[in-house]
Amino acid sequence: MIGKTLEDNLTARESKVHALAFLLSLSVLLQGTFFLKEWLIIGAGLSAALSFMILGKRGTMDIQITLTDTLFLILIIQSIIGLMNPIKASEGWFDLIRWLTVWFVFRIARQVGDQKGQEIFRKWTIGLGVILSLLGFLPMLSFLPFIYFEGRWASIFGYSNAFAMFCGAVLLLRPRSLIIKLMLFISLLNTGSRGAISLFFIIWVIQGFLNKENAELRAPANRPIIKRILKILVGGFVLLLGVFFTAKLNPQALSHLSQWGITTSLGERFLYLLDGIHLAWLNKGMPSAGGWFAFPLVQGIPYWVSDPHSIAIRILIHQGLFGLLAVLGWGLWMLRQFIRKGVYDQVEFGAFIYLGMHALVDADFLFGALGFFFWTFFGMLSEKERYIKIIRVSRLRIPLSALLLFFALSMLALTLYPENSLVQNLGQDQTNHSLRREVA
Repeated sequence: MIGKTLEDNLTARESKVHALAFLLSLSVLLQGTFFLKEWLIIGAGLSAALSFMILGKRGTMDIQITLTDTLFLILIIQSIIGLMNPIKASEGWFDLIRWLTVWFVFRIARQVGDQKGQEIFRKWTIGLGVILSLLGFLPMLSFLPFIYFEGRWASIFGYSNAFAMFCGAVLLLRPRSLIIKLMLFISLLNTGSRGAISLFFIIWVIQGFLNKENAELRAPANRPIIKRILKILVGGFVLLLGVFFTAKLNPQALSHLSQWGITTSLGERFLYLLDGIHLAWLNKGMPSAGGWFAFPLVQGIPYWVSDPHSIAIRILIHQGLFGLLAVLGWGLWMLRQFIRKGVYDQVEFGAFIYLGMHALVDADFLFGALGFFFWTFFGMLSEKERYIKIIRVSRLRIPLSALLLFFALSMLALTLYPENSLVQNLGQDQTNHSLRREVA
């Protein structure tokens, strides 16, 4: 009887992992989930999955409210406050959908974060990385407009830096096959993404050093040195082969990698940073829906960009100073907990840090797929995160499931009938005249 119950629990958990992996794979295939309609489709799928998980639970059910759940609540509340002070109201509603959707990802990932769940999800992710890498090697697909971005590989994402981040995150999961590593590494180099490639090497080396230290503690003192030399030689071989193939397939990517002057995108990022801080200062640190779209009022050099290319500046403007401080406090606390628990030697930790750090200097999380993988890795790593409060929902199971299902159906309705949707009606740009006067 006990054995059968354990077997049922394992089967149920595996089905949850497969459901999450399928939805996240779909999010990648939907061009990385960039546009509102794609976010609505994935959000509908995730909320429906959560609904059926709650409904299918037997006996009493306890929901653990963690520090991360509190962070999501703060960001959602700040987004709602921002709708009362809008620059572009539709962007505020879009932000709400984004935060709710990634919250669903975190809640599901936290339920399946055991060793078996991590292994299943890792295989799905590596397999998906192989499929996307193959697109760049097939010349018959070169006519597709999103495969290349300014001469660099972008795969299905349509944006080279986003594809680079995905390839780097998959490589940090340490696939065993040398051929898969080589494919992913060539794809990463062919994106020509300076930040993604530099950060990848830094985290790969640190991760390898930590893994080596732990292995030496567990292994006998007379461990053969030949294995270490072979690993270094194989790594050097993959690096040289990757550079060779990139030079042959796409020399423009290597050319882009060599440009590090302040007049390149590095200077642009710094400009967005200063203008973002200026906007937050003028708004007195209060959240503002779509607040970044007021950048023409403060820019010193003419440019047009729909995002500040930094998750920190984006949160500072859209969720306010309190939202940014909440994220910083949460991040430092969770990093401390991970180090104390020793999870930093897990491959998922390297991918999680990689995605999070690059989002500070690029528009990564506008691509929902990258944000979903970030919160999935975090959810799995924080499976045993200490909870603040337990809510017993035995009597509320059906109403809670119905609410999530209603949310799923509403998202599908917005997807199918956007011309009549609330999001579409509120999509009209609204200018904050007081901010305009203050700048003038």
